[in-house]
Amino acid sequence: MELLFAKGEALPVVLARLADTAQPVRRRVDLADLVWKLYVRESDPRILPALVALVGDLGPAVRRVVARALGNIGKEDLVHPLLDQLERETEEEVQLEILKALELLDEWQVSTNWNFKIYGGDAFSPHERGRFVAALQKIHRSTQTDSLRVTAEEFLEKIAGQISGEADELVVRAVSTGRSRSTSKRSRSSPIARMSTPAWGSFTTSTASEKRDWQLSPRTAWRCTCPG
Repeated sequence: MELLFAKGEALPVVLARLADTAQPVRRRVDLADLVWKLYVRESDPRILPALVALVGDLGPAVRRVVARALGNIGKEDLVHPLLDQLERETEEEVQLEILKALELLDEWQVSTNWNFKIYGGDAFSPHERGRFVAALQKIHRSTQTDSLRVTAEEFLEKIAGQISGEADELVVRAVSTGRSRSTSKRSRSSPIARMSTPAWGSFTTSTASEKRDWQLSPRTAWRCTCPG
């Protein structure tokens, strides 16, 4: 009945009430939950812009339900307004909901088949990935909430694992194209790839056979200080 009520001519009224900050917060939260479900069912083009406009709403409860809604809608390009909000968000419950939404939208997953690989983050440009890492590091340093700290840490570990995998792929590619052993060895202590990114910080990745320290800097997207 609620979905039928929100359809057609009633929808502009519902969206106006959703955007009206004078409405009770509980009512606006309920309306946000209603309209995203309607969007999934009907794909009405008026709904998505209305929800995106509320990502930075004054009410934390509204921001939280909108982040959850955008994650459930599942459109990859929604990562951009969510990243913008993550950088300025101060409420930890909302930060956690944004991270959950980003995980859904950017399809982060770990493959543990014969070839271990981390997937996700494709919706971010290199610059946006740097912004995301900086936001995660800030959250990890400041949060008092265990679940939020763990979620931020898991994202950072996945990104570090991706970078490690990308470096390994480049080394294998270099060897397969016939580079000499000495050239390959020199490349292990020099930048392997360059991107225009902000300072990211450092990571350490470990395997059964070795430990690698990764320094992410403004000049190089990543630098590996490898053993040997």
